[in-house]
Amino acid sequence: MAQVVGHQSWKRVGFDFSGAVNWFPGHMAKASRLIQSTLKTVDAVLEIRDARVPFSSRNEHLERILHNRHLPHVVVLHKADLANASMQSTVLAKLRQQGKEPIFTSSAPGSTKGQSVKRIIPITLSVISKAKATTSGFNPTRRQLTFMVLGIPNVGKSTIINSLRAAHAATTNDFRKGTALITSI
Repeated sequence: MAQVVGHQSWKRVGFDFSGAVNWFPGHMAKASRLIQSTLKTVDAVLEIRDARVPFSSRNEHLERILHNRHLPHVVVLHKADLANASMQSTVLAKLRQQGKEPIFTSSAPGSTKGQSVKRIIPITLSVISKAKATTSGFNPTRRQLTFMVLGIPNVGKSTIINSLRAAHAATTNDFRKGTALITSI
């Protein structure tokens, strides 16, 4: 930006910054630590992504955290009604190759939202059973399971949580934002 002093202009030729540059804000670091500590208590991760950009709408830092935990991982590809339908099979194959179980959902009026959202819980339960069937101490008939819902901003996390709450309201004793416990399905 030029600043006019008298009739002459002055232009900045550089920035005087002697400190270290950190692009990772404090609130993100705090959230990462909270996610890492909370992952010890969850049975599965529901990662919400935008179906229009299924690989760009993931958080690489989150990927590294989850990779080290070996938790059952379901990728919910939300806003599928806006995505390129011809690419769905390619996206499904790529995500399954990465060890994730993908599911396409939509919240658009008139879409099969209720049906696709209702599939999230059975698919997640199946993934949990497959992943932990050989793990000692895992009881697949246990009535309380905990899922962590994660994703970058504006992919539809709250919409999915609220849709799950509504879809399973009749069979759920406790389904709260923050803990998201499903106790009887």
